[in-house]
Amino acid sequence: GFWKETGRDKAIYSKHDSIGMRKTLVFYKAQAPNGQKSDWIMHEYRLQTHKNGTPQASFTNYYIHITREKEVILLMI
Repeated sequence: GFWKETGRDKAIYSKHDSIGMRKTLVFYKAQAPNGQKSDWIMHEYRLQTHKNGTPQASFTNYYIHITREKEVILLMI
């Protein structure tokens, strides 16, 4: 299978300042481009970068939230 972007990236704000972006991806079963859309959705978050391309912060956190019907699984990496 493969993950495919859906829609546009969404800005994330703290007060009135943009601090990052959120990308939404949907998982498709089988090979691209003929995959079948599944119910799996992933949100990818990234920090805003400076004009020279370097990140505004020097750390990385991963937060994984998996929801299966009524069961929720949270992972912090």
